Parts: sequence; C-alpha cells; structure tokens
Amino acid sequence: MRFLFIVTIFLGSALLFLAQPMAAKMILPRFGGSPAVWTTSVLFFQVLLLGGYWFTYWLQKHRHVGESGAVHITLLLLAAALPKWLLAPNTGGDSFAQVAGALFAMIGLPFAVLAMGAPLVQRYYSATFPGESPYYLYAASNAGSLLALIAYPVVIEPKLTLGTQTAIWNVLVYALPILAVSLLVVMIRSGGPEEPEFREEAVSWKQRLSWLALAAVPSSLMLGFTSFATTNVAPVPLFWVVPLAVYLLTFVIAFSEGNKVPSTLWARILPMLAVPLALLMILESSEPIGAILFIHGLAFIVAALMCHTRLSETKPPAGNLTEFYLWLAIGGAVGGLFNAIIAPTIFSTIVEYPIAIVAACLLRPFSGEQNITKDLLYATGVLALTAAVAIGARVMDIEPSPMRTLLVIGVPVVLCFLFSQHVVRFALALGAVFLATHLLQVGSDSKVLHAARSFFGVHRVLQSELGRFHLLAHGTTLHGIQDTLNPEKPLTYYTTNSPIGEVFGLYDFDDVGLVGLGVGSCATYGVPGQRMTFFEIDPLVIEIAENDNYFTFLRDSKADIDIVKGDARLTLAERDDGEFGLLVLDAFSSDAIPMHLLTREAMQLYLAKVKGDGIIALHISNRMLDLEPLIAKVALDLGVVPLALEASPNERQFDDGMRPSIWMVIVRERAYADKLIGWRPAEPKPDTPLWTDDYSNILSAWSTD
Repeated sequence: MRFLFIVTIFLGSALLFLAQPMAAKMILPRFGGSPAVWTTSVLFFQVLLLGGYWFTYWLQKHRHVGESGAVHITLLLLAAALPKWLLAPNTGGDSFAQVAGALFAMIGLPFAVLAMGAPLVQRYYSATFPGESPYYLYAASNAGSLLALIAYPVVIEPKLTLGTQTAIWNVLVYALPILAVSLLVVMIRSGGPEEPEFREEAVSWKQRLSWLALAAVPSSLMLGFTSFATTNVAPVPLFWVVPLAVYLLTFVIAFSEGNKVPSTLWARILPMLAVPLALLMILESSEPIGAILFIHGLAFIVAALMCHTRLSETKPPAGNLTEFYLWLAIGGAVGGLFNAIIAPTIFSTIVEYPIAIVAACLLRPFSGEQNITKDLLYATGVLALTAAVAIGARVMDIEPSPMRTLLVIGVPVVLCFLFSQHVVRFALALGAVFLATHLLQVGSDSKVLHAARSFFGVHRVLQSELGRFHLLAHGTTLHGIQDTLNPEKPLTYYTTNSPIGEVFGLYDFDDVGLVGLGVGSCATYGVPGQRMTFFEIDPLVIEIAENDNYFTFLRDSKADIDIVKGDARLTLAERDDGEFGLLVLDAFSSDAIPMHLLTREAMQLYLAKVKGDGIIALHISNRMLDLEPLIAKVALDLGVVPLALEASPNERQFDDGMRPSIWMVIVRERAYADKLIGWRPAEPKPDTPLWTDDYSNILSAWSTD
C-alpha cells in the first residue's frame, strides 16, 4: 500500500509538471517568443496550484477522507469531459491577460484538479497509517515533477510532435490517476477508520508568514534566474525547465527523510555566493556565459535549499498538513505575482532578481542578537560610500578599467562580506550596493539615455562615452546603432558592405516588407516612390525607433514608411499575396528567437507574400544557435534555393559601428540571385530535422562552434 501511495503521488505530479512546458510551448509562438510568456505561465500555474491546495484544505475541514476521494474523482471525470488544448488566438490587447486566457482555455480545469492530488494523497496516507509522517511523500511528489521536467526537453520534445504529446497526456492524465485514487479510497474505506482523527495544532500568524516568505523568495529567485538565462540564451522550454527542475530538486532534498544538512549550513554558504553574484550583476557581465550561468545557478540552489530546508524544519503535524501546503502555495504565487505583474509595472528594468537575492539573504536564520538601528546605519554608510566613489570616479573621468571596477564596486562588496555574520546588516548593505550602482549606472560603460520595459523585455537607449553613437540594447543583444555625426549611414548588421546592404544595392524593389523594426536602420535604403512596411510585435520598440531624440532613420527615409504592430505570422497573413519584392526577416539576431517564424508553414507564408522573382532575406546572426541548417532544410523541402553569406568587420570598421553578421536569402530559382556574388549554397546537416508548427527542437539548432 505504501508503494501505491508513492506511485500515485509520483504519477500525478509528473503529469502536472509535464503539462507546464508543453502548454507554454504551444502558446509561445502567439506571443512573440518572449521570456515573459514563461514567467506569466509559471504564475498562472502557481495560482491554479493555490486553488487546488485551497480546495483540499477546505475538504479537510468539512469532509472526511472517503468523501474527499469521491469529490476528487468526480472533478477528474468532469475535467476529462471538457474540451482541452484549445489555443486562444493573439488578437491584441493585454499580453498578460492573453497568456492567462489561452492557458486557461487549454488546460485550466485539468491542472487545478491534478493540483489537489499531492495534499489529498498525503491525507489518505495519514488516515491509513496513523502516527506516521506523510511528508516524505512530498519529496516523492517533487521527484515526479522533476523527472517530468527533465524528460520533456531531453526525451519528449525531440521525439514527439505536439499533437502526439497532448494525445498521450490526455490519456494518462485521467486513466491512471483515477484508477490509483479509486484503489486508495477503496483501501481506506475497507481497512482504515471511517472518520480518522487528525491532531490539529494552533498555528501562529508569525509562523504562517514565515512559511509564506520562505516559499515566496525561492519562487521569485527561480523566475529571476530564468529571466536571466532565457534572455542570454533562448526562451524555449529547455532553458525554462532547468531552473524549475532545480527548484523542485531542492524541495526533494529538503523534505527527504535522509536529509541531515541543516538550513544553518546553507545560510553560512550563501554570502560567499551572493557577493560575487552581485559583482557580476552590477558589471552586467555576459561572458563567458557558461561560467556566469554556473555562478547564478549555484547561488540560486543554495538560497533555495536554505529556504526549503527551513520549511522542512518547521513543518507542522499531519493534522495541519493541508494548511501548511496552502501557505506554501500562497508563497509560491506571491513570488510569481511579484515577478510577472508587480515588478514589470513598477520598475523600468529587471530589478526583481537582485531584490530576491537580498530577500534570501535576509531570510537566513539569525545567530545572536540583532541591532536593527546599527544595521541600518552600516547599510546607509555603504550606500554613501558606493555613491561617493562612483561619483568621484566620474568627476575625475577615470576610464573603465579593472582599477575603477575595484574602487567603485569591489570595495563596497568586500565590506558587505565582512558583515556576513550579521544577517540584517549583510542583506541591507548588499541591497545598498545594488541601489547605488543602479541609480548611478555604474555597470554600464555608456550613458543610459532611456530605459523602459514592455512584456517583451527591457530596452535601453545608450550613448557611447564620446557621445557619437546612440545604441539600442535588449538585454545583452544590440539591435542597432546610429552615428550622430553621419545619421544617414546604416550601421551594425546593415552597413552598405554587409550582405543585406549588397541586396539593397543590387536590386530595385517597389515594395519591401521587414519583420523586426530595431531602430529602423534599413529605412536608410528607401528610395522615392518605394513603400517599406515594418512588422513589429513590441510597441516599445516602435516608440523608441520613432523618437527623433534617439534615432532618425525612419524620419529621414526617402521611402514611404508604414509600421504594422503585431506578431509577424498573424499580420503578414493579412497582406496580399505577391505584395513584396523583398521580405526581410530580422527577428533572429537576439538569442530569444521566435521559433514559429522558422517553420515550414512560416516559410510557405513568406513565399506567398513575395513576387515570383522576389527575395526573402533572413538575418540569422546568433551567439548560441546555428540557424542556417534549419532554414536550409525548410527551403529545400519546399523546393526553393537557400544561399548564405557572412560579413566580418576589421578593427576600423568595428570602431565605426559595423558588427559581424550572417545573412541568408531564399529565392525560387537560382537565376533570381545571379547578381549576388560570393553567396554560397546553404545546406542542412545530415541530422537536421524539419521544423514545422507541430515539431521543433531547440537542441537541433544548438551551435557546437
């Protein structure tokens, strides 16, 4: 019977967490490939989990075990009878509401019902084996979730189409849990007490709020780490799944019966990681990405282990089990709410991640007496010191160098570490360093002219130290540069000697479509009588590109400029067939690629919208992904011709604003590209899969160079 309990809770949790990356992947294409889709998805699932836990808590208060099982099975059957996996279209409006609405239409009720499983099964266990602790089943529950999350990107996504995935899930999600829960109820009603006695103890509000905080901070940290990883790598389930899997693993470790590591040990280790992590974040370091991700991940693991071990150390008797899990669910939802809704509304940059780091340091177990007044004074001193040194370095015009970094950032963070024995003092001092360096823009070598945040991320307009160049940066990705001394000159990936510059220079196009606006660099190539239509999903990018104080490419273009807001697949589909002589797709230079723009169905759409002798140009420069074989595979499958060309600037060209780029062109016949000299045929690799709307696997695009 114990084995049956373990299998039931393991299976239910596995199915619960298998649904998350599957559903997120299905809605991702409709919302522009943004990392915020995953943050919103996690919050949505956390709220449903909270709903399931609350209903379980209500059942314990008002129904005995047998009735609870009957209610659970009835809800499972009801959820099975409703239509599932119905994707709501992206029709404009509030993106958060759209993501939540699409997810609810797809999987809302089944997920909420499955969420009831873990606390209910543990309640059944307590009724069947009075006096035994059921909490080891919580470790089994998280182990099932962990296995599902790992299996999805490694086994399921590479092998199965989305249609097959959902079909299998729909069978397993009902057939096996219903059978297992039915057996449990039969066993309990036949061999266990009809109305089991639960010893429920009074719980103080201080304890409840402690549970909430210890659950909320790791949740927020997990989402902050995810945003960092997906912004610097790619917003696909593979990378979303890893932080969530690590998060669940810390639960497994903390609640396993064999765990002998106290939270105080993790609390002593945390400052050793928080200090170098703060240094990396302030410096906005992005290379080498592997080492940086390792430090971020290790700090997250230690912080989560500390918080979850403290939860395990303070767990109540079985009689308060459902209330305990209810407060854990509330805490998880609070963390998700802060990252997905509150922080993007309040802050113009992603500061929720350092806030969560400081909060984790503040949750370390106290050792000895704490003097709050003294702690505040020390933190204020660190704030003043950091600000004074930063302002002094700027006044003395000290060039960016290791020495300046050591003075401005190194000394304050070392002082923070010296306070690590004092919990509040260390956390407040670390927060003071974050605050001072953020307000004074210490980490950036350029002046920040404008910073704003949308559903699709944080965009910053930067001015180079000499004041000559204006740059648009999204995370660590550069989306355009304008030389204020030569504003008519296209730079970065669009210079006249770049591949796309060659295309514009050799052909005359009446109508040009461009997917991805950036700063509007390609508008420079516009000629009188020509119409250039930009398709851009992010309204903030449009606002920045049209602001003459930052960039003037759109204003000064000789062509007639139109800007269409919305997802390119949806807005392009509304255009006339054969409308464009040239269609430029420039949505892949960021590491956050919208994969739905690279499928066979997407390429069919592009071919339909260009003239018979038209050209499709794709900008595929990417630090992590090799997109050429994938696009070549799709093109050859459709019987069209793919060509590719790389451009690498020399040192002088780089200083003048040119950046390395890789471009591809797609033509129906090779003769249509006869003017392009030096372009080579693009070929897929032997194992390159064919990406379709029903199948894509990011691992197949991973660059091995």
